Amino acid sequence: MDKNKALSYAKGCFRGQPASCINGCPFHVDVKSFVDKMKGGRFSSAYRQLRNDLVFPETVSRLCEAPCEKHCTRRLLDESVNVRALETACFAETKKKDPQVYRLPARAESVAVIGGGLSGLICAMRLAIRKYQVTVYETGESWGGSLKAHPAWEEMKAEIMAQMAKEKIEFVFGHMVCGQDIPKADAVYVATGSGGADFGLLEGWDENSLATVQKGVFLGGKLTGCSDMQASLHGMKAAQQIEAWLLSGNMPEKAGEEPEKYCEHTNVIEGQEKQSAVVPAAERYTREEAAAEAARCLQCDCSACMDACEMLKKYRKDPIRIATEIYQDAVVVAGASMRTVGREVSSCNLCGLCGKVCPENVDVGDAMLYSRRDRVNMGILPPAFHDHWLREMTFALGDASLVLTPEGTEKCEYVFFPGCQLGASDPRYVEKAYASLTGEAGLSCGLMLSCCGIPARWAGMEELENAVAQRLREQLHAMGDPAVICACTSCERSLREKLPGASILSLYDILAKLPAKEIGAACDAAVFDPCAASEDETAREGVRELAKRAGIRIHELSGYGERARCCGFGGHIQAANPELFDEITEARTSESDLPYVTYCANCRETFASRGKQAMHILDLVYGLDDGTRPAVAISARKRNMLQLKKTMMETYMGETFEIPKEPWEEMALDIPAELRKKMERSLIGEDTVRRAIYDAENGGVRFEKQGVSIASTRDGVITVWVHYQKENGQYTLCRVYAHRMEIAGGQNG
Repeated sequence: MDKNKALSYAKGCFRGQPASCINGCPFHVDVKSFVDKMKGGRFSSAYRQLRNDLVFPETVSRLCEAPCEKHCTRRLLDESVNVRALETACFAETKKKDPQVYRLPARAESVAVIGGGLSGLICAMRLAIRKYQVTVYETGESWGGSLKAHPAWEEMKAEIMAQMAKEKIEFVFGHMVCGQDIPKADAVYVATGSGGADFGLLEGWDENSLATVQKGVFLGGKLTGCSDMQASLHGMKAAQQIEAWLLSGNMPEKAGEEPEKYCEHTNVIEGQEKQSAVVPAAERYTREEAAAEAARCLQCDCSACMDACEMLKKYRKDPIRIATEIYQDAVVVAGASMRTVGREVSSCNLCGLCGKVCPENVDVGDAMLYSRRDRVNMGILPPAFHDHWLREMTFALGDASLVLTPEGTEKCEYVFFPGCQLGASDPRYVEKAYASLTGEAGLSCGLMLSCCGIPARWAGMEELENAVAQRLREQLHAMGDPAVICACTSCERSLREKLPGASILSLYDILAKLPAKEIGAACDAAVFDPCAASEDETAREGVRELAKRAGIRIHELSGYGERARCCGFGGHIQAANPELFDEITEARTSESDLPYVTYCANCRETFASRGKQAMHILDLVYGLDDGTRPAVAISARKRNMLQLKKTMMETYMGETFEIPKEPWEEMALDIPAELRKKMERSLIGEDTVRRAIYDAENGGVRFEKQGVSIASTRDGVITVWVHYQKENGQYTLCRVYAHRMEIAGGQNG
């Protein structure tokens, strides 16, 4: 696996990254943490945080222009949080401001700071706290520099004196450093102030690292023409760079300026009520007023994808962590990979919703698909996760496939591509839709019963996916490259990608443009947009027009349109993570008590299996069902596909097609309702059970235990076990289950 490619899927994600207020602060003060402390009334703790971040917090706060407020996400809703006023309240309400004393061993290295202004003092204080031997050289008779001209100088002076009281800093006043006569020290910080001497070091100075061409010498502060705030920041940065130099002996490499990045966590304002900033009754906030204003902070962090996706909620991982783990997990060490996130990788619906709700369009599904493909190539993706649907795809491409063109021609202008699951759900959907296209719509339209190859895509089998696409291209070319009319939005999405340049149309858009028929009885229903329809506005609008014609008073669900949510079927997660599959399907079905109208056969079947009243839009168009039809059993899907092929061949080609019959089909089975439900959830078809019993009863391996017969058979890559009792020619099932182990010797099927 390519590490850079794996990590690129999370590029742009700023989950867990500093909020815009923190990025807007030149000191990168953790504004969120400070405000949260103020909200809880922990003023002393909030003060200590500011002192650790700013050295002289009250002085720096007075000079600060509050850029954090200019970047506060709350401003997009109403007003920014008044951080400056919160700082003022914090200083006023904190009674104990004694400096923190760190009991560290003294360092032997010496540091000379030239200039006793704020920048030099901050650098000196930072290094003194770390117990370096610091000497400040100042031309005047006292420290303070340009701060002495500030109206609040006395207050600033008092704070600085109090904070420096317990640290050892040597001051040399009235000392003019001239020419190249820089004091001898292990490191030097030149901060001589506006118009001060630069000792020829400004030329070649790196404004990002503060390094000069002379090793161990750094330069910053108002000498460089910056503001008081920037000078303060230079002091802290100089202390960091000096310590790095003293510890490593290496000067920092010159680097380009890092671009400012302000992450607007716009998702956090969704659903928030407007609330104006608290106005203090007096000159400053009281403790109660400060807590109320601090409570307005949204504590910004991007959680858009995690809020929208059950899979991300379950694993509690953001895109950056997922991308990192799928790379680390795939790395082969000593001939084996860790294989710890294989089930997680196969638990994604690949619906794309995360990318649509993400401000940076980061799609976790892209990373998951990349990982599945890589795991297939490495041979470590469990085949059982996708085998059931891959065999269904093979059946749709083989025994159930059919290509026909209008009578008397091998070419056509259009071809109806219903997808494999529409006919599996109800053959009448395809029969009637095709009749409308060739009849009412008057189109020169062929028919292709096949599969778009999306099961191979979801299984990570890219080579097979491309082979299916190539077959489709060849078949369409033989038909004259007609426009493809899709009834399945997943097919539509897949074909748009695999058939670039082809005309891909929506069945529902075409049907909606036909003359309106008699409207049915009015009723209320919610339209459920399949996740693949998020990119197909034409299909969405066509379905709603057809629903209105059928008398439906449409109610929209929370996830609709461009933010359509997966019913749970997508990505074939049912075998890999049945618990998550249940959670997702339950969430979708319980969103509304109204019946659902959808236009995806898989969505209809998924909802019907949960007992949800759900209609396919074609049920409404052709008056086929009121949403009470139960879900189609696994074994019945294949029979429906074959029945559709038979009907279409006889109706439009004048050819007969005999549906093959297996010897076990006539066996009489008694399956308790709960067991039947469990079989369907475990993807065990009734035909598989019949085959296991038939083989066992006709010379195959069979075990007996307390009057119960036990048989097994191989179904794809899994082994199915059946416990049953036989009485009067009928077989009553007692237990059915499956596992991935293959029984060597005597295994049926």
